[in-house]
Amino acid sequence: MAETGGAFAEEAARLVPIAYTVIVGTVAFYGLLASPLARKLGLAVKNPQGILFAGIRPWSIEAARALNREGFRVLMVDSNYNATRAARMAGIPAVNANILSDYATEEIDLSGIGRLLAVTPNDNVNAMACMAFSHSLGHSHVYQLAPAGGSEGSHGVSAELIGRLLFGDKVSSERLEKLEGSGATIRKTKLSETFDETAFLERHGAEALILFVIRENGQLFVPVEGSPISLRKGDAVISFVPLEEGHARTLPSSDPKGPKSPLP
Repeated sequence: MAETGGAFAEEAARLVPIAYTVIVGTVAFYGLLASPLARKLGLAVKNPQGILFAGIRPWSIEAARALNREGFRVLMVDSNYNATRAARMAGIPAVNANILSDYATEEIDLSGIGRLLAVTPNDNVNAMACMAFSHSLGHSHVYQLAPAGGSEGSHGVSAELIGRLLFGDKVSSERLEKLEGSGATIRKTKLSETFDETAFLERHGAEALILFVIRENGQLFVPVEGSPISLRKGDAVISFVPLEEGHARTLPSSDPKGPKSPLP
């Protein structure tokens, strides 16, 4: 009786470890090269600084414009067509989609995006958006406005399910809407030796809400509950400040007829 497999079996036995080595080597080789090559080609960013806004409000459009002018990638998502239209007319890329949809979580290009800011008026949507994007951006890079009723929220949002509290534990969508209604404006202020943090607070008052801080090295910081940001010379501060006497408001309208032209 002939030996089973014969020479072919012996040859196959020799090829198996060779094939395995080639496969493992190929995966390791491209795995090591993929990240640096992508960064060199501009397809990936080592430390992405861009912001994805979940929810579009007049204040968030102006905040996005301020970041965009400083060179940061911004993208806004909202299911309301008029809101996305207002953002686009202000020159900000905007996607008309539900932030919790498969399209938003799987198809939107997040290149250059490092953080999610969930700023819709719905606490549950904000919490679920943070949960959805924590897988791709990381839990420490998803933020939401404070629930209207505190850490548990007016709609029963569990404190264990929400992202980091954006701008602090007292800043809810309701508070931001009140600031909008009072005529508060988004301002960029450059700090210096002659105009420091104390001078900033004296100029704008305790009601000034710091949204973003850009360090001299280009790093973007977002104030959150439990991680206060100390201001220093050279910082560019983007803040929501009360309307000064003699100045017209600059926030765009979310009226269905279209946004009002904001003042520079």
